[in-house]
Amino acid sequence: MSPIRRMSWDPVLQNGLHSSKENLVVTIGHSLRACYDSILQQGVPMRFRSLIEMIERSEREAMRASKR
Repeated sequence: MSPIRRMSWDPVLQNGLHSSKENLVVTIGHSLRACYDSILQQGVPMRFRSLIEMIERSEREAMRASKR
């Protein structure tokens, strides 16, 4: 079994049962980032880029039309 590698931003959980809500939210956020970091680094696949560009273009056009 390989040892767990800690990232520099990986928080160390506090000992005790009385963690603040903010501390829990930060801990969950860091845990999710650790799980999905490698996926986020891969970038957007080419087959989705054109779809994203079309959506962004239509959103910009809708924003311009609503300001008129």
